Amino acid sequence: MAKPLALYVPIKPEKQKDAQDICDNFVDVAGPGLSKIGLVHYALVFLIPTADKKLIDAIVLVTSFDGDMETYLDKFWKDDGTKFAFQVLAGLSREEVPNVKTFDGFQRFIVKNNRANDLKLYNAYRYTVADIKRDMPKE
Repeated sequence: MAKPLALYVPIKPEKQKDAQDICDNFVDVAGPGLSKIGLVHYALVFLIPTADKKLIDAIVLVTSFDGDMETYLDKFWKDDGTKFAFQVLAGLSREEVPNVKTFDGFQRFIVKNNRANDLKLYNAYRYTVADIKRDMPKE
């Protein structure tokens, strides 16, 4: 059964363009790594504006993944592309961030900023990404 990640990163005012660039290019940049990892059902990145809509307040990454969080993060850490993507997100944060150049710091950053830590996710099916890919008709 899939589990959720809702990574909420409040961004520094000087990182507005970087946040927009990440949002605009997320699928092209992170997609290949996500496909290679084979645990992610979907991934979505979006921006939250400030109340006056003049700036970007936060960037949010939402995913649905198979297995437990530790396995998920371990696979992300071992893939250079996805590890880099998360390190870039951490660099946008206006809050204090652990050293995300170590697995421990990377994991603490994700857990601290995951707004879905104790939430339940509705699942219409109980298939894993591997099950779905295995049973899909070949193109």
